[in-house]
Amino acid sequence: MCGAAGAAMTDDDLIVKWIEPNPNKPWPDEVWLKGYAISVWAIVGELRDPAVDPLQLAAECRVPPDAIKAARAYYRRHQCVIDNRLLANA
Repeated sequence: MCGAAGAAMTDDDLIVKWIEPNPNKPWPDEVWLKGYAISVWAIVGELRDPAVDPLQLAAECRVPPDAIKAARAYYRRHQCVIDNRLLANA
């Protein structure tokens, strides 16, 4: 058997599994969670509040915790784009 059972997903794995372009707005700052149509920028905006617990946010959004991890992984790679989107919304 290859690999450890239950091994943590890499950022690449999370992004491929959970993040996709918004078909109506195909720009890097408009990507969303596959199957949920929740924008990554909206999740990141919530997570900027240190009082927000990622697991609680997942429950409130009714998404798996790995989807929140994927949004964070995407943000790490595209921080400038997402930060600009959040700034534009402020």
